[in-house]
Amino acid sequence: YMTSMGFLLLGFKEFFGIAYRWWEAVSVALVASVGIVLSRVLTDGAYDGIWLLYVGSGSNLLMTMLVIWQGKAGETLPSRSLAVLVTGVYALGNFCIAPFAFVYPVLFLDGAPHAIWLEYCVIPLVICNAATYVILLVLKLERTTESQRYLATRDMLTGVLNRRAFYDSVAAFTERDGSMAVIDLDHFKKINDAHSHKGGDDALRAFARCAEATLPADAVFGRTGGEEFAICLPGYDTTAAMLVLEQLRANVERLDVASPKGGSMPFTISCGFSTFRSGAWAIAQTIAEADNALYHAKHSG
Repeated sequence: YMTSMGFLLLGFKEFFGIAYRWWEAVSVALVASVGIVLSRVLTDGAYDGIWLLYVGSGSNLLMTMLVIWQGKAGETLPSRSLAVLVTGVYALGNFCIAPFAFVYPVLFLDGAPHAIWLEYCVIPLVICNAATYVILLVLKLERTTESQRYLATRDMLTGVLNRRAFYDSVAAFTERDGSMAVIDLDHFKKINDAHSHKGGDDALRAFARCAEATLPADAVFGRTGGEEFAICLPGYDTTAAMLVLEQLRANVERLDVASPKGGSMPFTISCGFSTFRSGAWAIAQTIAEADNALYHAKHSG
């Protein structure tokens, strides 16, 4: 029983990506088992030491609760707080039984255990045990759902919004003023030719990280295809958008990206943008205007 709670602890550590050693599953059980044996030997069998079984199991469950409470950095699972509650109640139940098991030791008659507290405690512990495993399945389903949602909305290479998710997100700002920008990595084919396709991928990832670090929190940023990206700046007029985009252009120019073939891999970007008015703009048209401005930017140096 104690060892199973130990493996439950390790299972949750594995689930949340927390380092562990296999012996953690049996360490509490070994210590408590020694205590149980000593209790019987030192009292000539007057005390069976079974109360230590519940203390050990409760300890493993308490550590499991703390692991769930800590969770995985950056991950939001709606049922995690419920999992903390379930394992906490399970741990508390074991700790509450321990005093009864100490005061009223279990007697074995014809091989069957007997104690005045036993019949009232077994079913609640079984329910808690089942609830703990059910909540773990719920957490796994929530993680799978979140993973599928992430994969459906994110570009696999850069991790930013993909084309569809970008358009869906921008649709929420049709009733606001703002600016829409289209950005293109300059001479991307030459980057691939000179630094290999991995170098091209590294350049795209480096630009995406730079953009996420530079852009304001309310900006919508996504990869719309190949080496092309788009940015929506709700609430930003021409002057404000120019400041943000010029800062991004300058930051990219200063990037120090290592080439897979050795040395550095400098690159630049070109950008075109268009402003829009609330209730009077279409996403496709505004992006087309920004794309036309990008064309002029690239051909004017």
